[in-house]
Amino acid sequence: MTGDRRDHQYREHTEGDAQKPLFVSYTFLKVDPAWRRLAVAVRAQGRADFSQAVTQSADFVTTYAYSTIGLKATADLLLWRSSPSLEALQESMAALLQTGLGMYATISHTMLGMTRPSVYTRRRTVQEQAV
Repeated sequence: MTGDRRDHQYREHTEGDAQKPLFVSYTFLKVDPAWRRLAVAVRAQGRADFSQAVTQSADFVTTYAYSTIGLKATADLLLWRSSPSLEALQESMAALLQTGLGMYATISHTMLGMTRPSVYTRRRTVQEQAV
């Protein structure tokens, strides 16, 4: 995610309605070992489709991906996602699971939370917003 979209998301949740929630999801995915036995071209296309699904939802869902290979036996990938809309989180996850890579992935763990901007934090100045 680029800083511009993140700043937009910050402004959207700190200006106006200070109590507007931001939904945060941590989803761990385990990839079926059969995925590694597929042809290189098929895996490349599956990864490209997965990446495209993330990009298509980027206006509504902020996504950070982390590899957990070798760190967690029950998961290969962590998706840290946030959105002002719970429906957007659900729809984008459905789209991800329908891609070439997603069809070989199962959700091994998931955590969902909600955050709100602090009422004690001051608004960003024009100079801070320009950075």
